Amino acid sequence: MTLAEIIIKAILAAEKGPQPLELGADLRRRLENRANMRTAMTKSNIDTILDQLAEEWLVAKEAEREANLERINIEERILELVPPKEEGVSYRKLGNSYRIKSTGKLSYKADLDKLTTLVKDWEIKPIKVEIKADEAMLKHIRANCPDLWRVIAIAITTKPSKTAVTIEETTDDL
Repeated sequence: MTLAEIIIKAILAAEKGPQPLELGADLRRRLENRANMRTAMTKSNIDTILDQLAEEWLVAKEAEREANLERINIEERILELVPPKEEGVSYRKLGNSYRIKSTGKLSYKADLDKLTTLVKDWEIKPIKVEIKADEAMLKHIRANCPDLWRVIAIAITTKPSKTAVTIEETTDDL
């Protein structure tokens, strides 16, 4: 299976939503080998391996970008043949046990001051007020105000997000 096929398969799987992780014997063995390798590495070994992994990452990232562009191109060609509804879902059954699902959606933006004035006497209002946690303020309180944090911590769930990895070309010594 080529890298592009793997990426396309991953994109299709992602569109289906989260799936339970199943580790095949090969993947499990590779992960165990990597764990064993880490314990025996010296700094120069780590730098050599990181150089190689950085190259592999850049190649994979470019292949991912190209696969994404190709998928978008294919989607545009499909939508030329099967125009979507302006809003809502439509299906097109194919002869090979597949179907094409397209979802049309309109987004609405408003001048809220003007809209509020126009509907001030209405019983129902097309305006929603959303209350949500201020993450920047929560980070500040957690880092700088431990007494306040202890009071509100029972109402806050904190969990790590996915760690981002970026590899950039550089000309200076970091």
